[in-house]
Amino acid sequence: MNINIEVLLQPIDSKSPVGENIEYELVYNEIRQARESDPEYLSGGEWSITEPRSANWKKVRNLCEQVLRYQSKDFQISCWYVESLSYIYGPEGLAVGCDYLSEFISRFWENCWPSIDEGPEMRYSKLIKLDKDIARCLNEYPILKRKDINLSYWYKVRSFEHNLSINPERRDEIIESEGDYSIKTFEKLTSDISPSDISAKLHHLVDIPHKLDELESCYFFNSKDIIHGVFKKTRECISDLTVFLNKLAPAMMRVNKSQLDSEVLIEEPVAPYISNLSVGDNKALKNNMSRELALKQMKEIADFFRETEPSSPVPYLIERAVRWANMSVTDWLNELLPDKEVIHKINEVLKGNN
Repeated sequence: MNINIEVLLQPIDSKSPVGENIEYELVYNEIRQARESDPEYLSGGEWSITEPRSANWKKVRNLCEQVLRYQSKDFQISCWYVESLSYIYGPEGLAVGCDYLSEFISRFWENCWPSIDEGPEMRYSKLIKLDKDIARCLNEYPILKRKDINLSYWYKVRSFEHNLSINPERRDEIIESEGDYSIKTFEKLTSDISPSDISAKLHHLVDIPHKLDELESCYFFNSKDIIHGVFKKTRECISDLTVFLNKLAPAMMRVNKSQLDSEVLIEEPVAPYISNLSVGDNKALKNNMSRELALKQMKEIADFFRETEPSSPVPYLIERAVRWANMSVTDWLNELLPDKEVIHKINEVLKGNN
């Protein structure tokens, strides 16, 4: 996979860095049509008049790259670009797409298309739609290059086993109505899959939640929206894919259990200097720490991120936290809640109605 996202993040030109609005241009509709597929129940059959449509994700990717590089910094085109990478390359493509969209938001949020004057909900709705589209992609994507083995299949296995646990006497009836999606059949179908391939796919999944965190941070920092989970469906699919892949290789899990525990299955917090401390050292660290020192170190961390990752929202978020730490409750509420009536009601609850 060779993708150079930096060329897509350069201004269109010096006079018009974000280019033109292409929402009503032919290329916009061409990309939209290239994304479309007919549902499976319409495909085939002797009564079929026309060939069912199938999305052309390579075409979507190529057209999006042309637009973003030469015509317009468009938020919807950027979301479609991330979607195309996810369909073509799976989790690896999604990871690159998250990096791209984070940078796009950091660099072009104020001026990209659609215009911010059209309202914040316009761009927000495109992120919510992207979350749904990526989740659908991850459900269908042949994670191990076998069309019949995907996350959707795993959901059927879980549903089958759940129904069987409730009604074990109806096993034959369930198989007849739903198909044989038992764990036993699942293990037979996947017994020839290479453990090394599964391990590689697991490693590709590990970083995606962190990349989604960064993407959401960039969005919230620039949009000033209330922080909440934007990519809920995508995160759920990544979690389910991890469980699914672990089920595929029980033998590998037994042989390499200690390695996978540290590298894939358990995400330990990145704090090696804490993990190497003895209990006594840890107590000493707490005793030597003060509120002022903690805030000072937070400022130093913010300075570090500003120098090493100038487009990242992390330093601004840390500095905001430091500033809030030195505010009174009243000042804090005034900054967070522009509605004075709401603040007045909160004060009534806290202080009583005088």
